[in-house]
Amino acid sequence: RCEPSRLPVFEPLRGITIGRLQCLVNEQSREVLGMVPDPSGRQCLRSKVTALAAVAGQSKRLQVTTEADHHLYVRDRVQVSGVSPLLAAGQEGREYEVMSVLAGNRFEIELSGDDIEVDILSLQGSDTMGYISAQVNMYKIAPEVVIPSTIVEERLVLLEDEEHLSILRAAMVDASQDLTLKHSVFLPDAHGHIRQLEPGLTVHGRLSPQGPVRRAYWRAGGERHARWLTSEVHGRTQGVAEELRGGLDMGELEDRLWNLDAVAVGDLLVLRCGVSYAELYDDGHADDFVSHWWGEPSVDLLTTLQRHDADVAAAARPCPSSSSRGPRRKWVCTLCVRQHRVELGSWEDWERFVFNQVLQHVKAIGGQVLVALDT
Repeated sequence: RCEPSRLPVFEPLRGITIGRLQCLVNEQSREVLGMVPDPSGRQCLRSKVTALAAVAGQSKRLQVTTEADHHLYVRDRVQVSGVSPLLAAGQEGREYEVMSVLAGNRFEIELSGDDIEVDILSLQGSDTMGYISAQVNMYKIAPEVVIPSTIVEERLVLLEDEEHLSILRAAMVDASQDLTLKHSVFLPDAHGHIRQLEPGLTVHGRLSPQGPVRRAYWRAGGERHARWLTSEVHGRTQGVAEELRGGLDMGELEDRLWNLDAVAVGDLLVLRCGVSYAELYDDGHADDFVSHWWGEPSVDLLTTLQRHDADVAAAARPCPSSSSRGPRRKWVCTLCVRQHRVELGSWEDWERFVFNQVLQHVKAIGGQVLVALDT
């Protein structure tokens, strides 16, 4: 194991209350991502569209420019409203998959349906550009809210030459799938100053003006440590965030790097280590195991878990002592596993696999397994 010695020992059975999840989904995410209510009252991402353009050589591909950061990733699904040519073609209100992200305020979608007859060129310069909106799920909350909140240490590395890249590659646990330092290395910071990096830091991504990930976080510059909710209890010794070089209008190109194939000389890398979201609050061991799809809108997951708690409480009313322990704690992998470096164990040693440990614990205490289905 290359876990930093300063981090507390990971406890896989730790759970989290619905109140914590509600705060994460309805308050923290809204503050970080600037979410607003949609017509049904559900919190969502919403950005004003300022320009549309045809993509050369792509008959159904449309480039969208927004007034502010859209916070979208590839494979997100968005709705477009208020663009009259799309409405006339029966495309208004449909969901489109984000095919590529070009910058914090530009992305591409593909119009759906083989029978669609849309003159894409007619969309350019439309007087009413309208809005794009998207539901927020754990694929968004984990990188944008959970990871910044749970940082214990964050370092920037500027790869100035091939030697630096070779040093980094040789120090990885596995350069093809686990980008965690297995021993100390000396590499330059964002300003080119050589310093020592300790084992346990994991390469998360590459900083770039075109990066769509964590842009709001990086815009805080040297003050972004205000988003870190960790303390000495979690092994934190880094008081302030490292200063960036250049401007603050940057983001990470990836929500998480899984290998070094795309890394090149000149890249500015971000390395981190941290704890799980559940470790911030220490609610105790889980009562229930939750299986869910990360792509489900988080407000729907929250509603499902609230209904489950209500059902359990109703069933326990004839026996008050069974509900005297306080709020039930759920085991949700997004929040109960350290997302900075996901370590679940090996299928070859399945009895010690994290999911199995939690399931066995829940079975032993008479808890429940909750499967949240996206219908």
